[in-house]
Amino acid sequence: FAARANAQGWVDVSDPNNTPGGTNRAAMCFDEARGYTLLVRGDETWTYDGVTWTQLTPPTPPSVLGVISSHNTNNVIESCLTYDPIRQVCVLGHSFHYYITPHWRVGVVLYEWDGQDWTIGPTLDHFDKNYSQLSPHVMTLAHDSISGSVIVLTRSAGCQAGCNQTGLRVWRYDANGLTSLTALVNPVVNTHAQFHAAWNDARQRVALVVSDPPSMWEFNGATNNWTP
Repeated sequence: FAARANAQGWVDVSDPNNTPGGTNRAAMCFDEARGYTLLVRGDETWTYDGVTWTQLTPPTPPSVLGVISSHNTNNVIESCLTYDPIRQVCVLGHSFHYYITPHWRVGVVLYEWDGQDWTIGPTLDHFDKNYSQLSPHVMTLAHDSISGSVIVLTRSAGCQAGCNQTGLRVWRYDANGLTSLTALVNPVVNTHAQFHAAWNDARQRVALVVSDPPSMWEFNGATNNWTP
């Protein structure tokens, strides 16, 4: 199903012959440099120009298969997309699970879209995961215009049985790669919570919404600090 909004509400723009299939692992953003909406569904790449959905076949699909030597399946847990106007690329984050004795772990791999192909970026693979405890939601992305970089938020590692809260780790991703940031205060999220970040242009901050405990935070890219 696909829809767009106008002054009267949502309008169904689905094409039964050429529309991305439904999935809870899709992500999308507007690619300003190329003037279309970019959608990623697993390792599929789609664009929407306001009229037509087009499935692209880039040389390098954004797969999680083989990004870690012991990982041999393409089982994406979730995906996030954001546009980086500084470098004019779309940044994709895929999270996936894999097993290294004695724990299941969760990895995150980043990709960049330049309009022609996907380029694989850094991989984070430090998350211990207890499936009875943790939500599959482990990351979010947002571009920060103050620092001119993409802010990547991931769950902290090491939550084991009995744990009911995890912290968030904050990373800065730009042309220099991925850098871990240290803040005086980091948001705390409960184990089954969802959290989503977006750029607030009016306040010049990255805004973060957490479902449990219900809270809102702002990230100052000049000081690398969070305030509730």
